[in-house]
Amino acid sequence: MTPQSDAPEDKDLRVLLEGTESAQDEATRTWQIILIATALGVRDRPRQNVEIQFYHNGEAADSPIATEGDGRATKSFSGLTAGVHTFEAVIAGISKKSKLTRTFKEPKGAAKIRSRRTKIRRGEWKLIFTVFTEENVPVKDAVIELIDAKALPEVNDLKPTDKNGDTSCIVIFGKDQKERFFTARVLGTTIETWGNLFP
Repeated sequence: MTPQSDAPEDKDLRVLLEGTESAQDEATRTWQIILIATALGVRDRPRQNVEIQFYHNGEAADSPIATEGDGRATKSFSGLTAGVHTFEAVIAGISKKSKLTRTFKEPKGAAKIRSRRTKIRRGEWKLIFTVFTEENVPVKDAVIELIDAKALPEVNDLKPTDKNGDTSCIVIFGKDQKERFFTARVLGTTIETWGNLFP
């Protein structure tokens, strides 16, 4: 879409808000989220130089940020503790806004982690981690960290475990790679698993 720089009527202007959160930081036991607010005008064209005020739990975060050529303004929030967090992006001056809510939870009851793998094709695997309690009940919202990020960088993109205790990633071998080794741990615990993959 081509950015629109001429100002349309306020009634045609709106804002969309998206957020991408990181895994919990093991040292601080907090989370970070990156918010992207997109200002759209007539025929949903991105609007440049629209002032966006970000809010966290009802409080304004610093000064408004002007959207760029793609209509986007970006703001990050760090140090977020466990609980419910509400974020808003408001177009300064006309109060049109978009809201999203995120809930961050500490993994509770994690006692075991299991890994399994499925070969998709030569040189490409799906790696699945499952977290359980001592009674073999799946643990939701557990975060898996990779001990050796250099060996298997894909696992850094793992999402928190779902209601079945599962999270997964795709591992692709580079040219001439003969083996991929991984060690993964439930964040904030000493519970871990390891294994290796071959093309």
